[in-house]
Amino acid sequence: MKLFVMHGLYVVTIAQIVTEAKVAIGTVYKHFKNKEDIVQ
Repeated sequence: MKLFVMHGLYVVTIAQIVTEAKVAIGTVYKHFKNKEDIVQ
């Protein structure tokens, strides 16, 4: 959430999210359809 607050939902990339969360990109897509789903 920190990235979204600092930069906004539409500016933050999935790559930034996985780096911050220290998870694989595949893990994010396994659980979420897109980054909008992450904040719901």
